Amino acid sequence: VAHQVMIILKQMTEYQRKDPENSPIKPNTKSYTMTLDAFAIVAGHKATSCLRSGSEEDCQDPTKNGLQEIKAIQDLLAYMHKLHESGGLDYAMPNTVTYNVLITAWARVSGALHPDAPLEAGKVL
Repeated sequence: VAHQVMIILKQMTEYQRKDPENSPIKPNTKSYTMTLDAFAIVAGHKATSCLRSGSEEDCQDPTKNGLQEIKAIQDLLAYMHKLHESGGLDYAMPNTVTYNVLITAWARVSGALHPDAPLEAGKVL
């Protein structure tokens, strides 16, 4: 689901790039944050599934333990900053809710699988 949401966000971005002044479709902070939240939810589901499976090998794989999704959140957050800094795009500037999504993602994967997750969440602050 998160990847489908990302595809929609990319389509919105393309529409906006084609006609920046007149585009009726402009991804904003809310649309970016909703995309981040989709990845956070998937991260939590993957971490839970890993723990339930009991497969230590699978749980070390970032594509199966939720860390790939957290990386995607961090990358998209960095992209939002880049958009704001390079073009002063206030409509895509990260806000408190945006950062809360990243903290929540770390909380969703915390526990035996990722014992350093609380420290990573603390770094966001």
